[in-house]
Amino acid sequence: MNDKVLKTLEYNKIIEKLTDYACSDEAKARCRSLRPSTDLAEINLLQTQTKDALNRLFKAGNLSFSGVRNLNDSLKRLEIGSALGIPELLSISSLLTVAARAKAYGHHEE
Repeated sequence: MNDKVLKTLEYNKIIEKLTDYACSDEAKARCRSLRPSTDLAEINLLQTQTKDALNRLFKAGNLSFSGVRNLNDSLKRLEIGSALGIPELLSISSLLTVAARAKAYGHHEE
């Protein structure tokens, strides 16, 4: 899409507002990498997904992803046979707690 159009639409401001809601560095990076689509089929699919997500939010409430941590460094240490320290184990525990919350959130629907 044309940069002039994006500037006119203040696309960067919209993306920055979205990025403020992301709770991890990776999520923030993904938000910043979003670009508008011109493919009609993709647009329709994404709008359907957005509608479905909103319906779920209205029915089941918000799902918090706070506590998600980047575990790449910990996984690399495990691959080379190193032991993990207490902070790394706490990060893994936090991630598992978020995963359990997400799983329970999905069970609200019949």
